[in-house]
Amino acid sequence: MKIKASITGVILITAIMLSSCLSTDFETFSEEELANTLWTSPICGMPAEGCYGKDGYFLAEDGSLLYINIFSMTGDRWEIDGDQLVLYSHTEGYPEPSPVSYPLVRRDGVPAIRPVSGEEEQLPPAAEKLDPRVPEGRWLLRNMLNPENHEVNPETPVFLEIRTEEQGGYFLFGSGGVNTFRGNLQLEDFSWSTGPLMSTMMAGPGLEYEDLVMRNMDRVSRYILLEDFLFLYDHKELIMVLGKDHSPS
Repeated sequence: MKIKASITGVILITAIMLSSCLSTDFETFSEEELANTLWTSPICGMPAEGCYGKDGYFLAEDGSLLYINIFSMTGDRWEIDGDQLVLYSHTEGYPEPSPVSYPLVRRDGVPAIRPVSGEEEQLPPAAEKLDPRVPEGRWLLRNMLNPENHEVNPETPVFLEIRTEEQGGYFLFGSGGVNTFRGNLQLEDFSWSTGPLMSTMMAGPGLEYEDLVMRNMDRVSRYILLEDFLFLYDHKELIMVLGKDHSPS
């Protein structure tokens, strides 16, 4: 009886130890935990002057995937599968969404991409909770993504200026390069919507480019504000990047 009791005790202790090991190796994560988190890493090499120095992605609460400074792909959605972060994306040449999985770990209690061998010194990105902020001030166009190939050299800089209204809401003023426009702007969480924009009707050599600017402005439905850079999206597709204008007014 004593021998049987000892064997049972050993088996029980072994089972507890194995269970502990397994729970550490296969920790699970949830969509709720990772909703509205930013995952970025420094860009390799020296970023172009006036450009955001990181790239990565934003995991929106509604399951949408928004890329930061990654222009060759459009995000579709994200999901959690146990300890795997699964990102679905597509390109112009391959329009069907395809998944890529990244194993997750906790780094100082924060969800992070598990580093592969040799990557320990330059750690992969970790989750950073992002709260929506109002992009007040003047913003200069840095990049505009579009299939059309237009010269990015209008007569005057393309800019947006966002101000808070005393009675509530926001006012949008800007220039497409030739004409100025203005109208009301609605911001809620990370969503962006404008009413009809009134515009001047001047002629100039930059009208073709301005037409592209205004068509893209009509498409904007989401935004992300990171440091001094404003990223504007057509739901999931990054279409415009603007930088904060710090010049004296």
